[in-house]
This record gives sequence, structure tokens and C-alpha cells, in this order.
Amino acid sequence: LQRGPGRHRLPGGALVLCAALFVGLLSAAALFGYNPFAARPSLQWVLGPAAPGAGLALRPRDDRAWRDRLAASVAPAVVVAVCGALVTAALAVIIAPRPPLHTRLVLFREHPNFLAPYFGFHAVLAVGLAVAARGARRLGWIASALLLIASTVLTDSRTGIAAMALALALV
Repeated sequence: LQRGPGRHRLPGGALVLCAALFVGLLSAAALFGYNPFAARPSLQWVLGPAAPGAGLALRPRDDRAWRDRLAASVAPAVVVAVCGALVTAALAVIIAPRPPLHTRLVLFREHPNFLAPYFGFHAVLAVGLAVAARGARRLGWIASALLLIASTVLTDSRTGIAAMALALALV
């Protein structure tokens, strides 16, 4: 997608329109289909990649705009991970310190196998943003990446952890 510094090539309007229709169809099927309760977790797989995709369709002009688009997709994942950390800390206070750390992280009625790739994908993006950042921003992205990595590990999803580890090794 990048031909050189500041020179980016993105798909035309017709392709973006087809992608938007496809995302809309998948979202409608998950929300209004035969068994919406079972299908709703798939919405994160539809809308998660669609959000940065929509940001890219806006044709970022320079490297900073590209980083801003990636940061916009990482921020909600960090918020969800913070919610998970708060739930885990509350359970540790109410029950005991060890049991919450030895149970699979379940948030917002989402199965851990759905949460692991969500956290893992955004952890890799956060690491990439940390590599590109300088100063205090770098520390913020490192903290975000560590939180997302820990959240992925707490899901106990072996496939999610392995995929994240492989992607981190490529960064």
C-alpha cells in the first residue's frame, strides 16, 4: 500500500462501496439472523477489521495520519483490556488473589477464544506503534502493548496466544 514516503495507493471508491455493503450484510446477518445470541460474537470479527479499513479508505495523507488510524483502532481494545483488569482485580479482592488469575478471562459475555485474537491483534499494533513512537508516547504504547499481551495470556486461548506470539516475532 505504500510506494514511498508519503505516497500511498488505496482502492477506488467502487471497491470501498462493495466492502461497506459486505460489512453491512454480515452485520445484519449477525444481528437479525436465526440465532443472534450465538452470532453476536462474530460481530467483532466483522466490525473490528472494518473500522481500520474504513480509516484507510479515508486515504491518509502522510505517515502520521496512518499512525493515527492505527491508534484509533487500538484505543478501544485498551479500554476493554482495562475493564478486564478491573474485573480481575475486583475478583481478587472479593474472593482471593490467586483464583481470578487462574480462570479464563470472560468479558461482556464474550468467550475467551473471541477475546484472545482481539487483544492479540491490537497488542501487535501497539508494539508497532511503540517502535515508531518517541518519548512519552512510546511509554504509553509500551504500557498498552503489555496490558493487551497480559489480557491475551489471561484468556488461556492457546491459538490466540500462539498467533500473537508469531505476529510479535515478525514485528
